[in-house]
Amino acid sequence: YSSHTDAELARAFRVLAHPLRISALRAFAVSDEPLAAGDVAYMEREDIPAATMRHHLQLLAEAGLLRPVGPRSHGTPGRPALRYVLTDLGVEVLPLLHSAAATARPRSRARSV
Repeated sequence: YSSHTDAELARAFRVLAHPLRISALRAFAVSDEPLAAGDVAYMEREDIPAATMRHHLQLLAEAGLLRPVGPRSHGTPGRPALRYVLTDLGVEVLPLLHSAAATARPRSRARSV
């Protein structure tokens, strides 16, 4: 059983109700280094603006699934890109997402006769 409170888990699952946030969380599972919004956006689909991904990562961080580790020291000019890593809660939630995806079955369309 999780070491996190039911309230923490409920908040995390509310935030994970958006498919892009689930995908973003999975991107952190396959990365060995902290990721910035632009990194995650590129891993998902190239047409997701970094500003959109930044918003979603901030919500994941507010829910306790990600933790900011500071700005990236290199990259494009402008505002430094804030990087994130998974928290303990984020790591605990990933297997649940994997299990849910494995048991989910595609909905079959009703055939008209």
